[in-house]
Amino acid sequence: MSALPGYLDYPKRKPGLDHDRFAYRNLLRTDLPRAWPQGAGVALSISVYLEYFPMDMPRTPILPPGGMQRPGTSFWDYTLRDYGNRVAVYRLLKEFDKAGVKATFAVNSEVAERYPGLIAEITGQGHEIAACGVDMGQLHYGAMDEDRERALIAQSRDTLARVSGQTVAGWYSPGNTQSLNTQRLVAEAGFAYLSDWANDDLAYPLAGGAGQLLSMPLNLELSDRRFLFEQNQPLAEWELRCITGLHYLGREARARGIRQASLNLTPWIIGQPYRVASLRRVLAAAASDRNLWIAPAAEVARAWTEVMA
Repeated sequence: MSALPGYLDYPKRKPGLDHDRFAYRNLLRTDLPRAWPQGAGVALSISVYLEYFPMDMPRTPILPPGGMQRPGTSFWDYTLRDYGNRVAVYRLLKEFDKAGVKATFAVNSEVAERYPGLIAEITGQGHEIAACGVDMGQLHYGAMDEDRERALIAQSRDTLARVSGQTVAGWYSPGNTQSLNTQRLVAEAGFAYLSDWANDDLAYPLAGGAGQLLSMPLNLELSDRRFLFEQNQPLAEWELRCITGLHYLGREARARGIRQASLNLTPWIIGQPYRVASLRRVLAAAASDRNLWIAPAAEVARAWTEVMA
């Protein structure tokens, strides 16, 4: 039996893509600048998630990574996550200061409302504030109502700008989940970059919305939440893979052109007393690498625009 006429026709079929959200690019076969404006081959962004998990965490339509593990009201789950904002984040700030690095803090706007002193301390040390939705009980998903999502994006952006005093340039979807409209709505809201996708080692422009929106690389494989909490992998292995990955990207950058890396941290996970020393060694290795430039994501996004012009 033969196929019906037109069965194999697919107007969006083209190299590497079946959609029009962004253009196809083969990183290993693309001519790229040999260095960032600062002279390094690899740009590293450290992203710290500051999240608020409601005590009455909804379990529908989806539960975010790190969402409450027990049904109903769980003080155990709630207080473990709150530990990150009360205690552990200050350990991270201390380690960043020791290493002489600046990070991007992806913040639920509810955290800013509840912990304005923490936001002031973060900005006072020169770190970037990026938007990460309202709270972890209000995720962006599939066929979410467009008006509701637009309102949540605006609420997160406006609250964080008011509390931090910064222009909020970056968007990290809470739980790294998106609806079918998130990309367009984030662009329309005036953000410069979005950091949700793990499909490249260099930023690329996204389609839709007003102005240029960049997709900034997100290394989910080495996220402390995925590696240490969800997969329960050894801490020493996380440390080794972080350092090994940065070294590999450095060699690739020298051979083929600029690269980016991300280090995604969750205070209530990596900020535990028995894990901080591993973070310290990763930061020290990164800070001592002369081919590595460590900067907040917004600064790297601006540099990408300059060097790729």
